[in-house]
Amino acid sequence: MEEATDMNLLDHDEGSLREKLKDRQHGNEYIEEVEESRNRLEQYIKAIDREITKRRQVKDLLDQSKKYYDSLMGEATIVATVYFLLDLVK
Repeated sequence: MEEATDMNLLDHDEGSLREKLKDRQHGNEYIEEVEESRNRLEQYIKAIDREITKRRQVKDLLDQSKKYYDSLMGEATIVATVYFLLDLVK
C-alpha cells in the first residue's frame, strides 16, 4: 500500500499542471501548496511507520515479560505448595 501511495504522490506531472493553470502566479502558488502538502504527507507516513515499529517492539517486550512472570508464578506456586504441605506435616 505504501508503494502505491508513493507512486501516486510522485506521478503528478508538474509541467502538465502548470499548463492547465491559466494564471501563472496562482499556478505557482498552487504547485507550491501541492509540493508542501506532499512533503507533509510523506513525513506523516514516515512517522506512522516509526510508530508501528515502536508498537511492535513494545508488544514483543510485553509478550516476553508475560512469559517471564508466568514462569515466576509457577515457581512461586510450587514453593507455596511445599510450605503449605510442610506446615500440614508438623
